[in-house]
Amino acid sequence: MDTILAEPNAFIHSKEGINLFCNAIDLMEVKERKQLLKEFKGKIKDMLMAQNSLFHAVLMKIFTTIDDTVLVKKSILNVTLFNLLHNCQGTQ
Repeated sequence: MDTILAEPNAFIHSKEGINLFCNAIDLMEVKERKQLLKEFKGKIKDMLMAQNSLFHAVLMKIFTTIDDTVLVKKSILNVTLFNLLHNCQGTQ
């Protein structure tokens, strides 16, 4: 768990890594899940920009597993929505 908490983006580049990551989220305590989101906060933009076709599975797992909606909004949704709007405006 310590490795996943320290470097979450190291696991999202392969199908096996994403499966491991999602299963680890199930096994984490609430405190560890919050720590994971705090680690994601600074790296989510890079993960989104990498356009990993499997990254949506990680996002869905986070949305369905983590109960702290305020932290999810701050860590993931704000950055995700900003990037989505930015990308949509760039294609017009």
